[in-house]
Amino acid sequence: MNGNSADQPLEVLADKYEAFGLTIDKGFVLQGLQILLILIVGLIAIKIILLISRKLLKRTRLDEALHSFIITAMKVMLIFILLAVILAALKIPTVPIVTVLGATGAAVALALKTNLANVASGLVILGAGHFLKGEIIEVEQVTGVVHSIDLFFTTIHTYDNKMVTVPNSLLTEKVVINHSREETRRVDLIISVGYETDINKALEIVHEVSASCPYTISENGITAGVAAHGESSIDLDLKVWVKKEDYVSAKYFLLENIKLAFDEMNINIPYPQMDIHIKKK
Repeated sequence: MNGNSADQPLEVLADKYEAFGLTIDKGFVLQGLQILLILIVGLIAIKIILLISRKLLKRTRLDEALHSFIITAMKVMLIFILLAVILAALKIPTVPIVTVLGATGAAVALALKTNLANVASGLVILGAGHFLKGEIIEVEQVTGVVHSIDLFFTTIHTYDNKMVTVPNSLLTEKVVINHSREETRRVDLIISVGYETDINKALEIVHEVSASCPYTISENGITAGVAAHGESSIDLDLKVWVKKEDYVSAKYFLLENIKLAFDEMNINIPYPQMDIHIKKK
């Protein structure tokens, strides 16, 4: 087969166009077919690369939210590479295009400074792993379960069934408390009794109720003592360790049963009061 055999279909097509008074540029057609082939092969290659990358990411310990970002970034990068290859095939200089894109990107960056700060904070959150999807966190008086971590915002599902959207920049600038990272939590309670109360008896009751709590981890010990002498009461400090999922139940149990035990022993839980003395002249 000689080298001209590949051009025969194009010659036949050119003859048909010339019959209608039209002309066809064989070089243009060949270049168009080359670009089409590069585009098809490139898109298939991108799809395969992203598919393999997703499978590899699932084998890592990275958070799922970070998987999505990595795949998106890879997809954008691969598309830019494909466009660069197409421009090179068309013999279009890429330097002026890159210069224009750079200047445009700088202008857009200035206009979207806040959003870019959120994106940078999102990368820090995903990379540092201080909290993950499904964990309970507290920030700026908002407490709930992390529902999703996106590039711009983090969504928190609160206990009263609200979806709170928090900018990522706030999560990197403020103090974030993670309530899920450790297996146990400590319940800290302040219990007030009157000055006439037998302190030893009150502490004994507090200790007994804490030991009877089904959520208490007895191995970690129970701490109870006098915390302060208040204006109208003596404040007792109680510290009990429980599993993180039992924190709320343990707190309610202790507060309720200590009050009931105090009532049985006629121990008064005072309320703020003021004594006024009137002197007669």
